[in-house]
Amino acid sequence: MTVIDKDANQVRLRLEQEERDSLLTLLTFGEGQGHPKRELSRTSLDELPDEANELLEDSLREQRTQLFETLRSLLMSSSQHSATLSATPSDSSDLNKSESKPISPRRRKAPFHVLTLAWNDIDLFLKAINWIRVNAWMELGAPDLQKGNFPEANDINLVRLWMIQFSEGILHTLLQLLERED
Repeated sequence: MTVIDKDANQVRLRLEQEERDSLLTLLTFGEGQGHPKRELSRTSLDELPDEANELLEDSLREQRTQLFETLRSLLMSSSQHSATLSATPSDSSDLNKSESKPISPRRRKAPFHVLTLAWNDIDLFLKAINWIRVNAWMELGAPDLQKGNFPEANDINLVRLWMIQFSEGILHTLLQLLERED
């Protein structure tokens, strides 16, 4: 994800096809995440009446669904482009000198997307991506990796670790963008 340009109202970002696909996948996984029991909070949801707890969970789920639908819509509305990349042999000493035909450069199209976001859309991305990152970490059991507390190695945890790593990269890029605005 790289910045193409920005002004007071919006920013245009270049997303490689793989980045866009990974971001859509991250949103899909994130939307499927539940609300893990939060031991980080001093207020216990268990103390709430069942109806209030259900109402709270339904409200949070609906809000999260709307957020993810908005972000997915923004990503799907990005315009797709193709850049022609040329590759020529870097060392001509390996070429057969008797060949009379010139070697033509190989060309391939590398699709990318241009995503135009209003500044308040960036805030939505920050909220959703951070929510995904924190919940993936909590689903891992909130391990302290610096102290050597690692989660069990299995396919589900591998996906959770990918979600955390990819989220951190996106958050880093978006936060740097905002820092430069100040």
